[in-house]
Amino acid sequence: MRTPLLAFLLVVAACSAPVADTGWVSLGEPRSTPVDGAVEGLRVLPGEEVVAFVGSDEVVLPFGLVESLLHPADRSGGHRVGVDGVLRLADGGEVELHALPDGRPAVDGAGRIAVLIGPTDRYGHAVLGDAIEAEGVAVLQPDGTEAWRWMAEAPEVIESLEATWANLDGGPEELLVTVASPSTGARLVALSEGEVVAEGPSIGQGRRWRHLLTVGDFGEGLEVVDVVTPHIGGQLGFRRPDTLERKAVLGGV
Repeated sequence: MRTPLLAFLLVVAACSAPVADTGWVSLGEPRSTPVDGAVEGLRVLPGEEVVAFVGSDEVVLPFGLVESLLHPADRSGGHRVGVDGVLRLADGGEVELHALPDGRPAVDGAGRIAVLIGPTDRYGHAVLGDAIEAEGVAVLQPDGTEAWRWMAEAPEVIESLEATWANLDGGPEELLVTVASPSTGARLVALSEGEVVAEGPSIGQGRRWRHLLTVGDFGEGLEVVDVVTPHIGGQLGFRRPDTLERKAVLGGV
């Protein structure tokens, strides 16, 4: 069942760490066995409570405390993009990529590095702080050699600061990006080896944004979760991982 509380938790978790890194809980008395460890998962209960999984323990917390367990994620693996568009690797190496200057690298479980590239002003929506967006995304091997890249067809852009890795089909991780069009707005696109493997519907109107929140199992199997137009009556969407078609929606977020 989709609940407003679940919507709250997902919106709070936007741009936050995967659940394995969400936070740390330390509880002593009145528990007979103290709990001290990393939060490995969260489950929403009826009412205003959340179960936090800490190792083999399950700790019931008021949902008001959940926000304190979350912190901005750093999925960069220590790699950074300079204002000159150069990717600076964690080992001190540099890769000339013409990267989006305010973009953030994202590293998958195999160490591959996704970097938004090709700064452009061809889509002046400016929803992310300026009118410069990315034309495409490049994926590098852990040593900095390029594995593949994908470029949006003009006048479309990637309207995001970071691509998102997710395992959608049980194989190697796919890369999710938000692609925006001046005429039809934003849609989610899943990429693998430089090819589109899934593509969701567009909003249907230009200058309308969607933000990918997370990918996970929220009780009904693996789902891709995004929020559409969060600044003007946002809708939280739960999407099939294979087609990115919407399964369910919660309004008013």
